[in-house]
Amino acid sequence: MTEQKQEKEREESKTSNEEFEVVIAIPEAKKPDLVLPEDKVKELIELLDTIGWDKKALQKYINHALRLRKLEKEHRKTYTSLVRDYEKLSKEEVKTRYAIQQLMEKRRKIEEDLKLYMEQYNITLETIRRMVSVLEGLKKNGLDLEDLDRATKFLKHLKDQRYDADKMIYYVSKYEDLSLELDKINKEVLEARESLQKIIHDREYLDNLLKEEYGLTDGLKNLKNDIE
Repeated sequence: MTEQKQEKEREESKTSNEEFEVVIAIPEAKKPDLVLPEDKVKELIELLDTIGWDKKALQKYINHALRLRKLEKEHRKTYTSLVRDYEKLSKEEVKTRYAIQQLMEKRRKIEEDLKLYMEQYNITLETIRRMVSVLEGLKKNGLDLEDLDRATKFLKHLKDQRYDADKMIYYVSKYEDLSLELDKINKEVLEARESLQKIIHDREYLDNLLKEEYGLTDGLKNLKNDIE
């Protein structure tokens, strides 16, 4: 591309009345050995065309590019890697919050079942106590027709209510199983919340690094938009 053609393209791409030129300052000692490749000149012109040959836009672009290079050098990671880390943390946060929500729902259902079985357990326990009390009374005071009749009525009542040993054992064992399951769920909820706090802390660290140390008030997300 000739110098005349480059000049023509630059003139056609201007979007404002204010004109300026890009000056590359090169030390005298280095001038003979430095040749700016034609493709680099073309890329520079295309960049200026993109930002409308605006001084402030060019200055902003250069400042962000320098900050980005400094950030990549200090963390030994490319900008793409930093963005990928940020997006990964955001996705993990969403997944962790969803997992906590699922665990809380599971715990609620277990607590409802536990309450039901606890009620049945208490009823069964009260029935057993009454039966033991009657039997102890019969044994202590001796058997007579009145006590025997009373015991018979009580045993008949148990039969009518369909209480049996298997059912009593079932309620007790079910209560113990649900108690263990609830303890397990509570532990998982605690671990998930601790994981969520770590994810939020790591993501905020990346964001604050750009906001406070590099002067990017909009953080990592908008740095990507500015550079592009």
